[in-house]
Amino acid sequence: MTNSTEAGGQPKFLSGRSTARLLARARAAIAAPADIDDALRAVLLDDIARAEHQLATLSACCKDDIHLGRVAHEGCVSVFAAHSREALLQQLLTYCCERWPCPDEPAPHQLQGIDRRLREYQERVSGLSVGIWTSSAGDPSAQHHESLEAGTYCVLGTAHVSAGTANLLDRWCSERSDGGPILIARSIYGWFVPTREVSSETNDQIPDDLLAAMSFGRRQGYDHILFDCDAATVPDLPVHDW
Repeated sequence: MTNSTEAGGQPKFLSGRSTARLLARARAAIAAPADIDDALRAVLLDDIARAEHQLATLSACCKDDIHLGRVAHEGCVSVFAAHSREALLQQLLTYCCERWPCPDEPAPHQLQGIDRRLREYQERVSGLSVGIWTSSAGDPSAQHHESLEAGTYCVLGTAHVSAGTANLLDRWCSERSDGGPILIARSIYGWFVPTREVSSETNDQIPDDLLAAMSFGRRQGYDHILFDCDAATVPDLPVHDW
């Protein structure tokens, strides 16, 4: 039985396997205390003390919260992380300013109220959602989501729309088109479609199969559908062979 000390008396870092072996030794000693003498007991207690010190050191190094952010737009999701909320918001705003520049817009570091500016981006850029979370490194379950809007989408096979509806979707998002009754985006293998309820006038301009898919996504709690030709189908919706 050897302790967790390298030559020179320096503590050796315990790997996951070493920690498991240490726990097994401690369990065996508790189960059959008569099987170890005083010398082995002293070595085991010394190893346990060193492991406690190592865990306490690691906990002290990782006590800071981690702030996570996400920018989602037209099926593309970018994720950011920082050790402070202010640094994370700055990253998110810089990303938005570079991707969707505005005439005469000041540099991000000159702006006041960064969270307000991010909300303005969400209002200005259709289909954009920005979300931020705080995760406590000391307690992974201690997470909360802040007030910025977050979006979610589900992926459905394009077979859930007919060939006629597919042609209509292509036409609505064509560069030569003025758009359709709802704002959609073209992806490489399909379309990105919002699931929100529409007015009765708009409803009459949308094919029944697309309305059914939008309703399905909305009932499942998603605010967009990504139609993808390689995605699976679901039994809740009709499937079209084309």
